[in-house]
Amino acid sequence: MNLFISWSGGMSHRLAIALREWIPLILESVVTYESSEDIGPGTRWNDSLNVHLHEASYGIVCVTPYNTHSQWLHFEAGALSNAIGGGRVAPLLFRLTEADVVGPLSQFQSVRCNEAGMRHLVKSINESLPHELVLDPGRMQTEFKMWWPVLEPKLKEIPDDTEWSGDLPPLFLERQLFAIQGSPSCKAVWVITPDPYDHALDHSLWDGLAQNIERGVLYTFLVPQSKRNDAALLRLVDLGKRSGHEVTVTGIQDETFTQLAATDYVVINPGDSVPNVFVEIPAEQKGFWVEVKGATAQAFMRRFERMGEGPTLVSAHDTTRAGTSAASESSPVATE
Repeated sequence: MNLFISWSGGMSHRLAIALREWIPLILESVVTYESSEDIGPGTRWNDSLNVHLHEASYGIVCVTPYNTHSQWLHFEAGALSNAIGGGRVAPLLFRLTEADVVGPLSQFQSVRCNEAGMRHLVKSINESLPHELVLDPGRMQTEFKMWWPVLEPKLKEIPDDTEWSGDLPPLFLERQLFAIQGSPSCKAVWVITPDPYDHALDHSLWDGLAQNIERGVLYTFLVPQSKRNDAALLRLVDLGKRSGHEVTVTGIQDETFTQLAATDYVVINPGDSVPNVFVEIPAEQKGFWVEVKGATAQAFMRRFERMGEGPTLVSAHDTTRAGTSAASESSPVATE
């Protein structure tokens, strides 16, 4: 059975490594996965994470006083829950109590990282094994008593000053992106998406989008040409008309869009020398974004400019259906 160990931060990382080595001592049929030790050199970390998240049969989330609000933990816990069911995702509370855990992690049945809690956790993992691999209760208790003295001193040795974010970038949630778009410093936004329903017309996002447009934020949507998207984009155009501000939408040939856009993107202030470019993680669990900066952000902008060469578009001042040539004389990508 594959067991995924999720961590975020130095203390959590030390705990994850200790568990990776210790659990198979008791349950020999369990194969543990922990990203810092189990992603080989040259491997794309996001591909490896996605594969192991969906191959896991059980998940442990290492929660410490430093990472209870970690977006990485929330992302991985949510992905594990979707893949294997929430009953097999266990937040392990290290130097915490249940009252300290709030937000998404509080929906799972957590255990404390002490002798009683670890005995309960190992029992739960054992019961999740295929029937022929399950240790009988007496054998499991014997193995736990034998190996707990190996883990206990390692837990005590973990210091409080090991906070380290690792090599993985911070995650942003969809609502955080809208909070950035709603800030006074945000003047323009590009949304590059194969489906505007995901990032504009979703009912949970519509009010925030409408408020930003009303405030004068200039939105440009780059999407593949399709009848479904035409209808969506006309709704966005109408929203701009009603607010008195222009919303520009650009229909891109489907083949060109597919070649240049591997996932969804949001660009804050595209006119800046180094804009804020956010990329949605291309995983089954959607709604988690990373920010790219510097030369990488500029490279993305050059890609989006290529997408916008010779587009057909509809704006708040043009009621022509997206995909026709009536509005093809100007390009938002070239002029914003």
